Amino acid sequence: INNCRFGLHGPIEVFSSGAVTAYVEGLPQCEFLTAQPWGEDKYLDRCMMTIGVTRVNIFALLSEVACGEEPAPCDGPNVAFHPFKNKEDFFACWGFADSVGERPFETKAKSGKGDEHEQFV
Repeated sequence: INNCRFGLHGPIEVFSSGAVTAYVEGLPQCEFLTAQPWGEDKYLDRCMMTIGVTRVNIFALLSEVACGEEPAPCDGPNVAFHPFKNKEDFFACWGFADSVGERPFETKAKSGKGDEHEQFV
């Protein structure tokens, strides 16, 4: 999944098992990319494109400054917010998201034993 309009970004990386298999099998084709001073996210993104793995754009997974967004106050439906470089900012984001953030995939499920629990899909 391409999680940013500028290419794959590292705070959250999601791949199908087929994409991971293609990456492992196609790794020799990506050797030329190791000469670049990129981080692992850009390297992986470029390697996946080199070996022909199909990209699916799902930008709603990540809210990140480097993707042209403002993650604070962490109240959207995203599953990852970035960056928060100190623990106070991180826990402020987490607390806000936990108290008022959207959870569009939340459902109530019964285990069959009469007790209810939240299940996130």
